[in-house]
Amino acid sequence: MTSGTPTTTTTGPDPLRTVESTCITRTWDAIHVLLTGCENVDTVDFAPPIGEPPTSDVIMGGLIIGRRGGHRRRTNNLLLLTPDEVRAVDRFLQDLDLDAVIRERRDLLDDVYVYSFYSTIQSEVGSLASDFAILRGFYARAAEAGHAVIKDIS
Repeated sequence: MTSGTPTTTTTGPDPLRTVESTCITRTWDAIHVLLTGCENVDTVDFAPPIGEPPTSDVIMGGLIIGRRGGHRRRTNNLLLLTPDEVRAVDRFLQDLDLDAVIRERRDLLDDVYVYSFYSTIQSEVGSLASDFAILRGFYARAAEAGHAVIKDIS
């Protein structure tokens, strides 16, 4: 995710053709913390993301398929979700009540360091909800089309 850009890909003559891309900019880390209930720790060499799939797959999950700049973390590398993983993420997101999750984990976002927020959660809820809706729609379209997703979190 270029600061949060997942891209859907398709199979066929050009299996890595970009079909759609989206950018959620600053909120990717906060969304990961909200969904998993865990602080996002990306300091161990290519460690699996904290949280269980499909929750962790929304942002930080996926197979590392490209390394850039010598980074040995999940960020700054390309992450691939298979079509089956994309469908699982979509089902999870469609069933999620974001308002309830924000109410439940508001204190967590205030307590842990969240890369994407410069102030408290109270001032960021609007952008968080907007970017969550973008992600929900993106994964829904990718799942319906049977596409894989490549994420670039940088």
